[in-house]
Amino acid sequence: MEKLHHFGPMSFTKYAGGLRYKAMAIISQGGQLYGGQEFNHMQMSAQGSILGMYIANAWPTSDAPMPSSTFLGGILTTIDGNAIYGKNAWKKEATRTIPPVSGARNERTLKNLGRHLAEAAMVMKLGRETFHKAGLKETEIMSFTKYSVKPKKGSYVDKMIQEGKVKFVSQEELKAKMTGEPK
Repeated sequence: MEKLHHFGPMSFTKYAGGLRYKAMAIISQGGQLYGGQEFNHMQMSAQGSILGMYIANAWPTSDAPMPSSTFLGGILTTIDGNAIYGKNAWKKEATRTIPPVSGARNERTLKNLGRHLAEAAMVMKLGRETFHKAGLKETEIMSFTKYSVKPKKGSYVDKMIQEGKVKFVSQEELKAKMTGEPK
């Protein structure tokens, strides 16, 4: 995700913004009720949103109603698991309490999260197709409009310079601007 960030190392490649309009679901598990999974989910959601992604949630459905662990996404707890960090600690059969409340909630949450992720991906795809069929053009993201390293001939950056989207600024121009001296 950090490589495709519009201010990251891929900023001047055709892959910049490559995760825009994609649906994302986050599953974050902790061995306690508040074991850091909420913070991890928040950080991943923020990164996904910054990249232009749609973050799916785990709202209850008629097939997997309340109570869900969370509406935000797959924030799971294995506090009631036989082996808190075991492979299947999040499942009903690995929950040591009777009834297996946390395991049942975890499973409903993931079931809903999966459904909402699939639905969000389809809505994003169909929405973009409809947008394009209507003759509308998506906005083009340009993180930086100036580039100070001489691009290779025929490279993506060279193409953007030729199209007038990016301006090449020489090292001499940069130095003159920083020192206030004429170039």
